Amino acid sequence: MYNKYKDQGFEILYFPCKQFGKSTDEHGNRVDGQEPGDIATVQAAYREKFHIPWSIFDFVNVNGPETCDVYKFLRSAELKNQNREKNAVEWNFGKFIVGKDGQVLKRYGPGVPITVFDAEDKLKAWLAME
Repeated sequence: MYNKYKDQGFEILYFPCKQFGKSTDEHGNRVDGQEPGDIATVQAAYREKFHIPWSIFDFVNVNGPETCDVYKFLRSAELKNQNREKNAVEWNFGKFIVGKDGQVLKRYGPGVPITVFDAEDKLKAWLAME
């Protein structure tokens, strides 16, 4: 989907976060976060395993007092499923749709597969907005 729409202005920005879940490192040790290792290890793993071409940023906090500025902005938008009292990120792989004008248009939970966005009333419509 990224390759299909990137020439129309579609971008994916990936911000790994260690605030959710537990995983196992390369030695079998339990570690906090779903993404064990340093950021270089995570970036290499995603590029090699999934061949993703989009930007992978450094680890960020998406909840709590050390929330990064990007997520403060994303979570501040008044949306149908988000407001000032209900805006915590519930799990990794949540998706925020930001328009070309920089405004947050939509928010989707981690259970929503990205394939649902490849529709006339979703990604195509969002990319057509000025």
